[in-house]
Amino acid sequence: MGRKSATIQGCFRHKRAPRGGRAAKSRPFRARSAAGETGRAVVPVGGGGPADACLLKNILHNFGDDDCVRVLRACRAALRPGGRVPVPALVLPEAGGGAGTQPDAETAVALSDVEMMVLTAGRERTLAEYRALFARAGLALPPGAPPALPGLPHHYMLEGTDGTEHGTREARDGAAVRR
Repeated sequence: MGRKSATIQGCFRHKRAPRGGRAAKSRPFRARSAAGETGRAVVPVGGGGPADACLLKNILHNFGDDDCVRVLRACRAALRPGGRVPVPALVLPEAGGGAGTQPDAETAVALSDVEMMVLTAGRERTLAEYRALFARAGLALPPGAPPALPGLPHHYMLEGTDGTEHGTREARDGAAVRR
């Protein structure tokens, strides 16, 4: 397994699946990558039914707000109830920076934002702007600060959900309806 796959697997270690009324055991990690055009329908690979997650790495910052919402809605439509849309992203500091912000990190963030404006229709965003995009797509980011990505200043793991917790009766019933 490659380094990226191992990192992704680490993000999903908490997932549990009940088996035959016994104590919950860890589900084996299942991941497949799928190429496609951004913003089109997202179809789970291999006909395995609704997806547990749709990872969007280096995608959203390439697009304007309306296109980002379109991409996030396509991912949401492919998810099973309780599914997630993890988005590792550079998140701009809110206006005023912060006491712990390193000047070189702020420069890197600003240069990345300029690069997005010049090369694409996209841009880097603040956490509040990401929350608004996810909300427009019918997804929610958990309250509070998202987990930081180690060694990458201003990079966080944003994780959109439809608000349904994994393993709840609502999620199981919703998955049965989708089958």
